[in-house]
Amino acid sequence: QFYTPYTLVELILNDKLPIKDETNHNVKILDPACGSGIFLVESYKRLIRRWKNKNPKKIITFKELNDILVANIFGIEIDPLAIKVTAFSLYLALVEHLNPKKLWIDKTNKFPYLIDNPKDASIKGKEGKNLWCRDTIGEVNPDDFEKVNLVVGNPPFGTKKLSKSIMDYCVKYNFGKEMVLPFLHKSVDFCPDGNIALIFNAKVLTNTEKPFQNFRKWLLNENYVEKVYNLSIFRKIPKNFGGQLFTSAVGPICIAYFQKNPPQKTSDTIEYWAPKTYVKSNLIDGVLIDSTDIKFLPRIECQLPDTKIWKIAMWGNIADFHLISKLSKIHSNVKSFIKERKMSFGVGLQPLNKSTIKPIVDNDISNLKFIRPERISKYFTPDTSFSDINSAIKDKETIAEYLKYYKKNNIFDLPQINVFRRLGKKEVYKGPMLLVKEGFKDNEFCASLVNTSVAYNSTVLGIHSEQLEDLRILSSMLNSKLAAYYLLMISSSWGIERERIKPNEVYTLPLQFSEPDFKDLVSLHEQIEDTININPLIIRDANNEKNIEKIILRSFHLSQRDICLIEDFLCQSIDIFYKKEKSIAFHRVSADENMIYAKMLHQELNDFYSEANHKVNITVYDVQRHDPLNLVVLHFCNTEKSIDVKPTNELSSLLKELDKYSIQEKGKNLYVQK
Repeated sequence: QFYTPYTLVELILNDKLPIKDETNHNVKILDPACGSGIFLVESYKRLIRRWKNKNPKKIITFKELNDILVANIFGIEIDPLAIKVTAFSLYLALVEHLNPKKLWIDKTNKFPYLIDNPKDASIKGKEGKNLWCRDTIGEVNPDDFEKVNLVVGNPPFGTKKLSKSIMDYCVKYNFGKEMVLPFLHKSVDFCPDGNIALIFNAKVLTNTEKPFQNFRKWLLNENYVEKVYNLSIFRKIPKNFGGQLFTSAVGPICIAYFQKNPPQKTSDTIEYWAPKTYVKSNLIDGVLIDSTDIKFLPRIECQLPDTKIWKIAMWGNIADFHLISKLSKIHSNVKSFIKERKMSFGVGLQPLNKSTIKPIVDNDISNLKFIRPERISKYFTPDTSFSDINSAIKDKETIAEYLKYYKKNNIFDLPQINVFRRLGKKEVYKGPMLLVKEGFKDNEFCASLVNTSVAYNSTVLGIHSEQLEDLRILSSMLNSKLAAYYLLMISSSWGIERERIKPNEVYTLPLQFSEPDFKDLVSLHEQIEDTININPLIIRDANNEKNIEKIILRSFHLSQRDICLIEDFLCQSIDIFYKKEKSIAFHRVSADENMIYAKMLHQELNDFYSEANHKVNITVYDVQRHDPLNLVVLHFCNTEKSIDVKPTNELSSLLKELDKYSIQEKGKNLYVQK
């Protein structure tokens, strides 16, 4: 059982079961995996509040409390202990609204039987109809269950230890083998004409495997999705930041709001929350979401099962989506380049671990040197960074497996290891080669040319070719800012769960260069290698790296706006991800930066109105360090003027006052900056 924090419960119920000015207290609510019942208890309390809104001068009676509960609150839970906790919590919620003296005097007040559990002999003949102790996916036929108006909850999710009923369901509908998917899919059968708001694993939105695409196709094409909250970034919020959203788990979560049939008034967009970070404010105690992280995505694009928009919109905007789409349409990419050049490629070895079934003995690999991922440098790594093959074993579990295999008591007594869990293609350990790390260091992607044969582990992708020029071209491209931008934007894992780039994502990176560019890139790469070979202590050649960047940006014919998008993402968004509230993105805007922004805005707007009689003039303010908001004033007039810059003396107090009104509470400790 995982406890669902009140913040998320309130966020969902504020959206789907609001209290203010609401009087309808006959709303049938189901939690298909109710656990200890927090969603049902809070829903019940809200229905009572609605009854009181409708009857402000009346005192609610036991019968009315009983009727609201029995008629509207439903749950299914496989754990018999958890469902008893749910029933008890609902009884306590009922009692809260009674006069304690009258409660004990009136002997006719009896709690309703709520639980139906065929395996519990103690309630035989007294079964209720509200709380079913069953396997929702394998044992409950929705046709046997009362249809509800609202489904809410936090179903279990994960890809390990799946029950047979979950596996069978996923296979039947050709969905990804993820625990939560059957709950989302089956919810529409319980609620064919109502609303659904369920928490699920954020990876479901970005997983590129076909079965997960099948699920997204069903969700977004056979239902009407109103909005999606992607709260992945909150998985590790410190407790002094208003508390973790999930105190017992750090999985990335989303909330999907959808319904089987479209409403009378539909929208061409889907509201999408995708916060980049969490920010402290001296005005509130909790997590503050910036309004720029709330997007409205084109529904028609979201309905494509292979779209990248869910990930791109986490870190960029619609302009980033169009740029990534344009780059993705380039015919040549890393994969096609590798195949055309007949290169060998594959990830490295895996040492023994507990899951090893058939150890692989190989003396050829055993005799190779080994390079650890952290020793791989950008562009070029000399063989002085190599170590012996035994450096492949590092963590306690791996060491224990090798000590057991070789029957030794101490790691220093181990021979040169010659047994592994997996090896992959042996030809990819042959030099010369390009080594590509899956992780990021200092906000940069890393690919490195290595001249001699060496072994490496499975977190590294190796590409072997006898043609050094081809490897240098790939290295130049993979180490570029454009590569970092593209790969981080499309990665299904980075920024969601694990900060890594998978090989199948690296293969999609577009390549585009002319013959002169090819020769120039090779030459610059050779100069970097010479610099490092002459002085191994110099691991970077800033001048030649800068020239490589210029050639790559030029070869893709990127506009100044495109380059700005790339720079903004790499310098601001990634910095926000790693440094959070200490990021440069939260530093004061300088007067020069304000002016640059104003000039771009001035040009864009006046170009837009070029065929009309309107002119747009702009005033910017020299904001100071403690000003909470920036301000740009647009003047629509007939005569175009230069940009005006004014001090903020007269506005500082007003900006602080406006800041108070720009914050909207969405749930306990969760706010949105309008």
